[in-house]
Parts: sequence; C-alpha cells; structure tokens
Amino acid sequence: MAFRAILATLVIVSSALAEFRHVSMGYSGEECSSCAASMTKSIQRLRGVSSVSVDAKKAVIVIELAAGNRVLLSEIRDAVKRVGFTPGEARVVVLGTIVEESGQRVLKPHGFEQPIELRGAVPSAAAEVKLEGTIPAGNLPSRDTLIVKNSL
Repeated sequence: MAFRAILATLVIVSSALAEFRHVSMGYSGEECSSCAASMTKSIQRLRGVSSVSVDAKKAVIVIELAAGNRVLLSEIRDAVKRVGFTPGEARVVVLGTIVEESGQRVLKPHGFEQPIELRGAVPSAAAEVKLEGTIPAGNLPSRDTLIVKNSL
C-alpha cells in the first residue's frame, strides 16, 4: 500500500516538472473561417489542452494547457498541418528541469524522450524552472531549441 502511494506521488511530481503551459504559434496557409475552426477543433482534441483561440487576421493560434499535461509541441504542429496550415514560430511558457548535457544546458522534460536545447538568457542548472521564450519553426524534428527570453 505504501509503495502505491509513493509511486503515485512520484508520477504527480514528475508530471508537474516539465510541461508546456502556454503556446502562441504563428501559422500560414489558407485564410477561411471554416479552416480556422477545423484547426481549433483539431488542437482541442489533444489531451491536456485547456483552451484554443485562433486570430485569423494575425494568423496566430493561442493555446493554454492544463497542469500536468503531456502535450508535445510536435503534436500541436502536426494538428496544424493536418488541416492544411504551416506552423510557424512558437512563443511558449514551459516548466522543466535544467541539466548539463554534453557541456550544454538543456531543459529536461520528464516523461519526454528529447530534451529541449536552450539558447539566450539561460539560467543556471536548477531543479525546477519556468521559462518563457520562442521555438523557431523549421527545427530538426529530433530536438527543439528554446530561445529563452526570461525565467518566470
């Protein structure tokens, strides 16, 4: 019984340590209201998405994610592509742990396979951080790079 309680606590803690909380992503492609509605529905289907809004005039999708979500940026990009749009740069708020890997500080998402490379105003290695920055479009699929604006 005690083992289950400890395991449950570890799962809760690890899921709270690394996650996207806010994503504001530009996009390009067709300009029709039904296409934007399709994109909203496609993203809302992702487990952990709290809200999605599309500003078709600015060509921006704003996504708020629930605490403990496991949504990957690649899943959001894929949802945008499925309805015929091209995803652009993403402005994000992400929680995680900064660790040294091969002499470089990276954001280590617990539960995700690939760490996120960090550039810009990267804080020192820390147990938990909340970072705000941008992830450029067109990164190699193997690893995203977060250009850190600041730590929150």
